[in-house]
Amino acid sequence: MPYNATSEESFRIAVHDMLCTSDESAGLRAKAAPFIKRLRTKPQVTGIGLLDGLARTGIRHFADCYSDIDIAILLTCDLPAELLDLPVQALMAEAQPFLPGWLPNFKFVEPHSVTEFNVHQHLLEYELQPSVVWDNEKCGAYADTLEIIHDPHGNLRSLVASKTACRQERAFEAALRLLSRSYILASHDVITCLKRGRIDVARDIIARVTYEAIDVLLFLSGIWPPGYKWRLLALQALLDQVAVLDDWSYARVLRLARLDITSQRQCEYLQRELILLLEEIAALAAQTFPHWPADVYAYATTRIFTDKQLMTKTAADIRSGQGFDYAIRILDAEWNRINLYLEDPAN
Repeated sequence: MPYNATSEESFRIAVHDMLCTSDESAGLRAKAAPFIKRLRTKPQVTGIGLLDGLARTGIRHFADCYSDIDIAILLTCDLPAELLDLPVQALMAEAQPFLPGWLPNFKFVEPHSVTEFNVHQHLLEYELQPSVVWDNEKCGAYADTLEIIHDPHGNLRSLVASKTACRQERAFEAALRLLSRSYILASHDVITCLKRGRIDVARDIIARVTYEAIDVLLFLSGIWPPGYKWRLLALQALLDQVAVLDDWSYARVLRLARLDITSQRQCEYLQRELILLLEEIAALAAQTFPHWPADVYAYATTRIFTDKQLMTKTAADIRSGQGFDYAIRILDAEWNRINLYLEDPAN
């Protein structure tokens, strides 16, 4: 039964309109079928799924002559409970005697057609641990491009739903990071670098913040940021087809990531463009999250970044900064003086 955990059905990447190759997913699925049939006979296999372009569900259903066959398998093995407490490297070393001998290499080719297979192998007992956290790219692969084709006990469906349930939380945090620290980098630090005579460093900041902004835009669209091969295609679909941001085309955003800028004037222009983009994303984030903070920088400093500020409200905030955004407080001489002299309201 097909499975797609988080992506909206209305947001699909029309890959066939963006590439010069043709869709060969039907043929690749046929090539995968005998291997999947063999997997079904293995008693340790509790789940099988097709990933990426071969999956009929998700944000893109397209595979061409350059595509691999990506198959996910979920296994269950009788492991001693104490092994699950080990770090993953030690666990895998100790688990070898308990694993079935038929397990293949991750990457291999079908001898006759030389079609590449990638077999993504998961151990259910390990994956179920709360300490096992999937990164954004893995969450995207399984939440947005997985088609489950064998799951007799519902283990694969349940595992994916559990590991990818944090998308809204990850999106909220990514947006806060972008619109606090990275906004300062784009607005203040780019100018500082230009004044120091380092156009190359200013240009690098603009490019890096732009790619971070792209990820946040994709998050806010309701999907996980895809892998590098598909990320810009998702952005193109989002901006040119869905038109999620008024006045922002794919070409306009992509210009911000140019690395061939050599003049200060060009760099200053791109910086102004980037600030406009970040302001648009800030407005979109405020619409997306009901509890979006009014003062993004102050919120992120005390709740997102763990090495910035421990007190949510300091002595200076209480005595001099009540009701003002961080950007206003830092201009107040009394507020700065209380911080500088480490004044304690209890004394």
